[in-house]
Amino acid sequence: ARGKSEKMEAQFMGPRRRAERSTASQEALSSACKLVDLHCVEDGRFPDVSSQLRVQSDTIATPSGDNDLDYPSFERQASLQSLASLAHVGQVSRIPLPHELVEQFRQTQCSCYMGLFPDIGRAWLSVDSNIYLWNFEDGSDLAYFDGLSEAIFCAGLALPKPGIFHDHIKYLLCLATAIEIVILGVSFSSSNGNCFGEMHLQAEPIFTLQTNNVHMSSFKTIENGRIFICARDGSLHEIVYQARDGWFTPRCRLVNHSSSAFSFLLPSFLTFRDDDGLVQVSVDGSRNILYTRSERGTLSVYDLGMDGRGMSKVASLGQDSIARKAALVFRTFGENLFKPLIYINAISASESHFLHLLAVSQAGVRLYFTSSRLQPGSQVNPTARPTTLSLVHCRLPPGYSPATSSNQPSNIHTAFYSKGTLLLSSFVSDNLDSLIYVHPDSFPFPPSQNVLHESFVPISVNGRSLAIAEVPTDPYIRRGAGHLDVPPIVTQHTKPSRRFVVLNTQGTILIDQLRPVDQLRALLIDSQGGKSDAIHSFFRLHRLDQACAMCLIVACSTASVNVQVAQWATVAFLHYGGEPQYQLPGAAAPSSPPGTILGGAVITPDVFHSGKHDGLYLYFSRLANPLWEASLAWEANGQLQSRFSSDELNYFLQLFRSLFEFLERVPHFSKPSQLDWIQSPSSQGSQNEKRYRAEAHRIEQTSLQNISQLIVRTIECIALWKIVFENGFVDVANGMTQEFRDRLVREPFRDFVQNGKPLCDALIQSLLNQFINDLAETGSISARLCDLCPSLFSPDDATIAKAQEVFSKAKTVSNRQEKFKKFRESLELFSRVPRQIDLQCVAKQFEEVGYFDGLVDLTLVVAKEIDPQDFALSYFKTGQPAADGASALQSRNKCYECVTKCLDNLLSASRAAPQLPAQLQATSLPSSGQQNREKLA
Repeated sequence: ARGKSEKMEAQFMGPRRRAERSTASQEALSSACKLVDLHCVEDGRFPDVSSQLRVQSDTIATPSGDNDLDYPSFERQASLQSLASLAHVGQVSRIPLPHELVEQFRQTQCSCYMGLFPDIGRAWLSVDSNIYLWNFEDGSDLAYFDGLSEAIFCAGLALPKPGIFHDHIKYLLCLATAIEIVILGVSFSSSNGNCFGEMHLQAEPIFTLQTNNVHMSSFKTIENGRIFICARDGSLHEIVYQARDGWFTPRCRLVNHSSSAFSFLLPSFLTFRDDDGLVQVSVDGSRNILYTRSERGTLSVYDLGMDGRGMSKVASLGQDSIARKAALVFRTFGENLFKPLIYINAISASESHFLHLLAVSQAGVRLYFTSSRLQPGSQVNPTARPTTLSLVHCRLPPGYSPATSSNQPSNIHTAFYSKGTLLLSSFVSDNLDSLIYVHPDSFPFPPSQNVLHESFVPISVNGRSLAIAEVPTDPYIRRGAGHLDVPPIVTQHTKPSRRFVVLNTQGTILIDQLRPVDQLRALLIDSQGGKSDAIHSFFRLHRLDQACAMCLIVACSTASVNVQVAQWATVAFLHYGGEPQYQLPGAAAPSSPPGTILGGAVITPDVFHSGKHDGLYLYFSRLANPLWEASLAWEANGQLQSRFSSDELNYFLQLFRSLFEFLERVPHFSKPSQLDWIQSPSSQGSQNEKRYRAEAHRIEQTSLQNISQLIVRTIECIALWKIVFENGFVDVANGMTQEFRDRLVREPFRDFVQNGKPLCDALIQSLLNQFINDLAETGSISARLCDLCPSLFSPDDATIAKAQEVFSKAKTVSNRQEKFKKFRESLELFSRVPRQIDLQCVAKQFEEVGYFDGLVDLTLVVAKEIDPQDFALSYFKTGQPAADGASALQSRNKCYECVTKCLDNLLSASRAAPQLPAQLQATSLPSSGQQNREKLA
């Protein structure tokens, strides 16, 4: 607990200083924040996939894929023809198998299987009873296990349940043979996020389970540690393990979820088994729903419960009934187009609220299912448990629209789907596959919300594709539960390109998906400048504001290799970003208006901001999005913890500083707009039109100045936050009053930037108190605050902090002369900034230590600063208004109250105790301020 004097030290900075020192206009910050809010809302309004596919009911299936608009071609659009050669994937890297494995292939005697573990960046190969794992991105770190006697049929990787194994066990490797399931521990020399060091497999199994001669075909694990296994007899099993043996259950056991509770009573020859074996399991971790696919294409849905720990079968749907319903949707195609089903994937709640499962047929048709009931016009209950399994949409692959009917895919044997991107691998020959890459990222803003536009790219792949997966990434941007995933165009400034890995018998193939900003960068390089037909078409494709925001990503890049490209991006930004436009009442709107409009409350016409303006606001809103609605702190065990780490704050600082440096070096933003050309005789239009254009430019220039101030304030607030974090966030928060502690937890970063000056001051004062109370020097921290947060902490504030430091140290000095020498030093420092101090607080501190000379001197200095021309004295003598005499007299009297209150306190103390008060016994002799004190008297 801090003493009363320590609390008061935090108030040495006066309210006048707190009110006057901000250089950013509150009105400007508020105006800029409102536009940022609008862009943040717009970025969160991307449609649900079910809306784009026009799904409205669980009983009626809708079609798509047979229209040219479903797979638009740039070649057939005059305004976009220059983008016909636009690349959608980056460099395709081919990594051969480790040379040690090539010989193992030749020695195969019984069986050989392959697969991917993308969570740890490994591929695996089983050759008879041995299994090998290696890094699929470079072919390094080959590990193996040869402790089994039976051939391995499948392998799976699971996260261990917490609290059961030693900390060095990061994963469990599950291996299935014809007679048993073996579980090994997996550890790494180091691990950091998705980066893993050298892998180590335990020599001895952790668990061994008998399969009772049931052939297991595949594993599926989920984040809570549950391990499911598909069996060739059509049953679904689960490996259940615990920390120790129970009274009636062993530590590890195999549970059959497809058998009844009394099946163990029947002899094995009376247990009837379905020969429709299970081949795939997919789990929706966001809803805790499990789906299975059998060899004959039967789909089943299981409810894992709200907590993900239950297991109950809900419904099944046969392949033939699925094909019949799909054929009714497309009456021109037979049922064979929709079967057999070769792949399923659960659709998470972050992608769609109503679509729950995707299945792919051998012809590449996508079949969408729901596990909930929905009637037209009704709302989806996100917490509802599954009750059915219904086909609600069929989407044909590329090649079935009138313009592309000659390139229909066939013989699809491997597929992969994730977050809107689909990869289909079809058989061409024994040594060649054709990979079709389908994605919607080129059309994030369709003209209609009820259309899903997709692009597709064929890629030739040597060898037979055996497995496809996405390489996981760990972006800074994480959206809360209940939010739909946004397209890459929203997160591409921080989220890396998506990477996919294809495994075949010759090695692995890495495919990098190009984000829209990557495509823009490629166009700039191909054009060797910022002006070309292709770049102009790119602006048309993505809208002016979106394209300008992407130009800012490139232009603000700090990589040295991108210096020339950054300059070209700046040229494109300025050349194609447009100008502000106006619209008279009753007139048609501009052909391609950007997003924000300011209406006729000030001027008659509506003003449409330019793409440059909206692109700048849009880019800022996306940079700030992870911070904008987040509070500064959260409470854990009674202590406040910072919401973001120092590294994360430094990351955001770099982004915002790069943007500010861009504004500083581009004349369009660094200098006020010149409007002389509008009044020149050569400019076209009537006088009113010229005036409207001038007003539109003036409004936009004001808005650009507002966002510039907001960027500066944001940089300073993040810098302050980072300084506080690095100097002990918990201690600084504990030194604040409960009111400000509550604000740290309650208020979002947006309010901290817009109107959080009192909170900033409280943080700074508490931070300084940590140094002052420890009798430490404040010079270094003050210099850093002045350098990084100049509008929040000025050199005058540093002087006040130094005065606090000297005064605090003086109180600990026992020698009387040295003590008052330091008191006078603090008085001199306070006297340098009379308008910035809180006189009442400093006077109270001087009174407590008996430094009455300093109290009187400082009072006179502040009073003289307030009324340098002695208007108060003139008004007092004559009673006549002399300039602001009455106001000056009132201000002086408020200062003098510090002295009169001190005299009242001393008088009261002397009456209560006749002996000389302790304060007077400690006071110094009259100083050079004697004449001033006589004047005051």
